[in-house]
Amino acid sequence: MISDTHLGYGKDEVEDDSFDHFALALEQNLDSDIIIIPGDIFDSRTPRQETLHRAFSIFQKAREAPDSGVKLAQSIGKSITNMGALKGIPIVAVHGNHESRSEGNVNPVQLLEQAGYLIDLAGGALVFEKNGQKAAIHGMGWVPEQFSAEKIREKGFSRVEGAKNIFVFHQSLEGFVYSDTPDSVLGFGDLPKGFDLYIDGHMHLSHYDPSRRLMVAGSTVITQQKNEESRPKGCYAVKLPEMEVSFREIKGQRPFIYAELEFNKASVSDAVEACRQKVSGLVRGDYGKKPLVRLKLKGTVEKGASASRISVSDIRKGFEESAIISVVNKLESEDLTEVMRQLHQSHSEKMSVDEMGLKTIVEQLKNTGYKGLPVSRILDLLAEGDSERVMSMLDADFSEKYLPSGDVKNA
Repeated sequence: MISDTHLGYGKDEVEDDSFDHFALALEQNLDSDIIIIPGDIFDSRTPRQETLHRAFSIFQKAREAPDSGVKLAQSIGKSITNMGALKGIPIVAVHGNHESRSEGNVNPVQLLEQAGYLIDLAGGALVFEKNGQKAAIHGMGWVPEQFSAEKIREKGFSRVEGAKNIFVFHQSLEGFVYSDTPDSVLGFGDLPKGFDLYIDGHMHLSHYDPSRRLMVAGSTVITQQKNEESRPKGCYAVKLPEMEVSFREIKGQRPFIYAELEFNKASVSDAVEACRQKVSGLVRGDYGKKPLVRLKLKGTVEKGASASRISVSDIRKGFEESAIISVVNKLESEDLTEVMRQLHQSHSEKMSVDEMGLKTIVEQLKNTGYKGLPVSRILDLLAEGDSERVMSMLDADFSEKYLPSGDVKNA
């Protein structure tokens, strides 16, 4: 199971990682009989020609591999468009959300199928056989989350007797992806009943739960850069009929280092210098490839300072040959924090306009350099008692840039 390769993701040398890691994963698994890809082979629904060219050369390795001895015994609800896909080591796949296109348009997984590099399950099932052992692989490509459970019921996936049955899909799954609208996220109970293994793509942290026979294949490349440092990139292998599961780490992958720095009323120069010192300590040693270093900045900068003045290029200076650095800036201005605290408090307590201190609000909003809703309009709306409208407008302007995750929703 090699999932979420996201071919074409990133820029410059980082873009090479998606191809390099996929090639490494494929080469390390040429002892397989079948390769399953649960979606997001490409990072775009319309990959560039250069991306397709590089992808074809990698898929060719599986087609040119020695014949695995697996034979296609049966096709259910699926016609094979190019029998060349059965040469060497057969690859079966579903499309992911990154590859989904509207009905009537060809998605890149269908293009790979037409070229004979894989078979797109597309809501059907394929039964493979080797040495008397059968594996029935059923699959459904990504659909909008709110329709996923309905789509599974509509397809009516059912077991093939006398075979190990595997269901392959690419959806958010309850317990792994959290949503404000949980009814729209697929639950384990929505999956077809009685299968021997359920394989999901989409989530980038690999996970296997033997009690539920559930496998989250994980990704081969870092794209989200959020908690992805906790587990190595790789893929799962399953041996039938014993259902023995093993994880195969990709050898030679680019290291990923994640660190958080918290500040209390820091100056811009001090914050930059602290980041540089942190990076210096993180990148000591021989990593082989330059590591990806992700810094998350939290806390506050000093009064009158702007967190947006923290320059990523200044942090990167001098580390061009030793690290690839990215920064998530969640620092808040002390002034802005106080403005939003007052407004949220007044909103929740339904305070009068006089109590809010109009003069203070005007001065503090001006001092922050706030460029959103005009201050005069804010005061007009507050004077009219329309605090809810003010809050919704300010939340839209401030939440992403200045508030910690979740504060707006909680307020």
